[in-house]
Amino acid sequence: MKSKILPMQYPAIATWTWQAGIFSILQANCNNVDWIYSNYIQLVANSFSNTCNLDFIPRGDDSFFTCPLLYTQLIKRKLIKSFCNDYLEFIKKCIDQDNYIYMVVEQGCFLDYDSLPHDILIFGYDDSEEVVHVADFTFKNKYSFEKVPYESLIKSIDMISEKKDFVFDFKGGVLLLSYDKSAEYTFDTKLVRDSFIEYLECVETTDRFRSYRMPWRGETYGLEVYDTVMDFLWDIHRHKKEFDYRSLHNIYSHKVLMVKRLKYMQENSYIRQAENIIVEYTNLKEQMLVLVNKFLRCMVRNNANTLPEIIDSLLKIKNYEKELITAIIPKLVVKQSDRIFIDKRAQLR
Repeated sequence: MKSKILPMQYPAIATWTWQAGIFSILQANCNNVDWIYSNYIQLVANSFSNTCNLDFIPRGDDSFFTCPLLYTQLIKRKLIKSFCNDYLEFIKKCIDQDNYIYMVVEQGCFLDYDSLPHDILIFGYDDSEEVVHVADFTFKNKYSFEKVPYESLIKSIDMISEKKDFVFDFKGGVLLLSYDKSAEYTFDTKLVRDSFIEYLECVETTDRFRSYRMPWRGETYGLEVYDTVMDFLWDIHRHKKEFDYRSLHNIYSHKVLMVKRLKYMQENSYIRQAENIIVEYTNLKEQMLVLVNKFLRCMVRNNANTLPEIIDSLLKIKNYEKELITAIIPKLVVKQSDRIFIDKRAQLR
C-alpha cells in the first residue's frame, strides 16, 4: 500500500480554481513572495455570458503558464490513453514525481449533482483508503481539500468529452504542475510601477499576452472593472441575470493582496512613507468585505431589492481606491538595478 500527499496550504486568495491552486502550491513550497507581489495588480472583467467574469489576467487559467515558479506540462487526454490506459496509475505516477494534476472531471460522479463538469486540482493519493486528495470549491461552496474514492474519480474522468473539457479555451487536456526549485524571481519594481499606472488609467493590457493569445473585444481593465460589475448587478436587479458573487469576491481578494503587497514594499523600502496609505487600504479592504457579505445575504434570500444600495457603495469604493492609487504612484521606488532573470548558461562558461 502506497500513499503520497503533495504540500498544500490554504490560499491567501481563492475565487477561481486556478488562482487558488497556484497560491496553495506556492505558499506550501516556498517563502518567495516576490512574483506574487510583482503581479496581481491589474484587473480585467467581461460579462459576455450570463455572469460577470473578473480576474487578474484575461482567461485566468493562463496563470499556470505565466508563473515562472511552476514547471508545467499540458498533455492531451488521447495521448495519455494511448500509452497508459489506466488513468489512476497515471495520476499516482505523476504524484510520485511531485506533480500536481489540474483537469476537468464530471463531479456529478461524487457530488449531489446530475452533471457538474468542473476543473479540479489533484494533489495526493492513499491506497489504504483508496482515495485521491483534491481541492476545489464545489464540495462546500468554498475552497476546500477533500477526498474522492478511486472508482468515482476514474468514472468522472471517463465522462468528460472533448466538448466538456473547457479549460484553456477548450483546448483541454491534463496539466501537470510542479514547483520549480531552481526558478529565480526578484521583486520587479518597474513592473509594479507600470501596473499601478495601468490599473489607475484603465489601460488594456492584453498586449502582454498577444504573442500566444488574441485579445477579446469588450473587456474592461483597471478601475473600469467596477463599472462592469455594477452593470452586472443592475442586470441582477432587473432579473436579467442570476446571482453570482465571484466578481465581487475577487475585488475583495485584490484588496487583500494589495494590503499585503504594500506592507511588504514598505518593509523592503520599495515605497516611501506608506504608513497612512496602508491604514487607508486596510479600511478599503474591510469595506469591500462588508459589501461582499451584504451581497451574499441577498443571494441566499434571492432578494435583489437592496442591490441599488450595494451598487452605490461599490461606486464609493471605486472612487476611494482611485484616490489611494493616485497617492501611491509618486511614492513608489523604481530600482534600476533589478535583475529578474539570471542566465544560468553564463554561469557555466
